Amino acid sequence: MCVNHSVEIDRDEIRYTAEILKEMKKAHEEEIKKEVSNGSSSAKYNDFIAIGIDIIVFGELTGISTNEWTIKFSNFFTGDLSKLISFNERFHSIPSEEKFILVNHLGEGRLLSAPIKLNKLPDSYEVIVPVEMDTPRINCNSLPMDLDIFTTDDLFINSSGDIATISGFDALPQKIYNSLSTIRGEIYCHPTLGSRIRQFFHDADGTMWLDKLVKLEVIRLSCIPYFDSITKNKYTPLHCVKNVKNIRVIPTKYKDRKLPIEFTLDIEGFGIWTKEISVFSPKYDE
Repeated sequence: MCVNHSVEIDRDEIRYTAEILKEMKKAHEEEIKKEVSNGSSSAKYNDFIAIGIDIIVFGELTGISTNEWTIKFSNFFTGDLSKLISFNERFHSIPSEEKFILVNHLGEGRLLSAPIKLNKLPDSYEVIVPVEMDTPRINCNSLPMDLDIFTTDDLFINSSGDIATISGFDALPQKIYNSLSTIRGEIYCHPTLGSRIRQFFHDADGTMWLDKLVKLEVIRLSCIPYFDSITKNKYTPLHCVKNVKNIRVIPTKYKDRKLPIEFTLDIEGFGIWTKEISVFSPKYDE
């Protein structure tokens, strides 16, 4: 939703009913889709930036300092001005792993260290985001040993007659698979752990937004640390991924409730790495 319309709608709940808003959102998304596809100058803020778990805008990163990022945006993809204001007002009660900024173009994200500062410009918004320092990653060669369930989709006996295990760099595909295949909210004692890829696949399959949405989620799991209240450990779910270079979802190869995704990632201790991994992502009707 653009700057002027979002303000007008906030002031007129009777005129803008739920059905009208749905139609406006659909029309707006189609308009933005055309602008992005055609490279229109009016769509200069055309890459996804997420602020918290519920807000995605079309924006650009305009400034970076040690403890502050600055972005400009003119349209919301999800959420609206009211949700952005609410996010700021509730900042100190929001779980730490949901206070973040993710920048698709950069391939990185940061935890927020304080509430944002929002300025309204003539045709856009400027947001000044206080950020924490980047979270250290594990060297991929130091990934801990785990049972190997990735190679055959189940436990198996290796050539030595033992249950197969995996560790170090060889364990990276399994770490990515496990993290992205865990559906956010399905683990009762860890309600914020897991990914939203299943939700994004349901909402955006067949659209130009799917790759961008999945990339945002991989950035979140790569850069935003999760605090385990039981073990008291703090870690990034993807452990050794420093930067997300590219994501290509391949929905045409969806099979057996698994969604193939091609990852191009910058890995601590290795460098740029490309790998196709099929992530468990059952459709809502399966």
